[in-house]
Amino acid sequence: MNWNGNHIDLTISFDGPDAERLLADWRWLVPQNFQPLHLTKFGHWFLSSPDGRIHHLNLIEGNLLQVAKSRQQFDAMKDDEQIRNEWFQAAFVFQCKAEGLSLKPGECFGWRVHPMVGGRLELANIQAFPLAAYQSLIAQLLQPRLNLTPGDSIPSMSGTSATELVANPAPEKPKRTKATKAKTKRALKPAKVG
Repeated sequence: MNWNGNHIDLTISFDGPDAERLLADWRWLVPQNFQPLHLTKFGHWFLSSPDGRIHHLNLIEGNLLQVAKSRQQFDAMKDDEQIRNEWFQAAFVFQCKAEGLSLKPGECFGWRVHPMVGGRLELANIQAFPLAAYQSLIAQLLQPRLNLTPGDSIPSMSGTSATELVANPAPEKPKRTKATKAKTKRALKPAKVG
């Protein structure tokens, strides 16, 4: 994709068997009949439902939302810079490239401390992870957090690293506030490129 005059690849290649293996831990959220279209450098998925609608599996928010009624609408929408920054985290991919942070085959970018547990949406919190391990880790982190019922206790997870979460998967979900959501939106605004 072209971004501010620069060609930058915002996706990771995958094939059918790899996609099934990578999506295995997400089947609590992603229906079996959804077909993967794109896997972003940050591990987010775009999937097509049997009726042709396009859905975004967002690894920051931990949700699966319809983003387009058709592949054509999706293709047109992803040409918008703001949408590329939101869906593909293009500004962060560009910043990683500028700082020399690159991915080896089988890796994705991820958050040292996940934003849902207090991590900041900033370059200093990004590192390369093994793709399969990161997908599994984030799916296990988010599933119990998204299935809490009112009154469940929520321990503090502030400062927990991805390495610590591998050793202690599936902590409970912190409450999201309007301030946290606004902070996420501000962090995803396009970066200026000189």
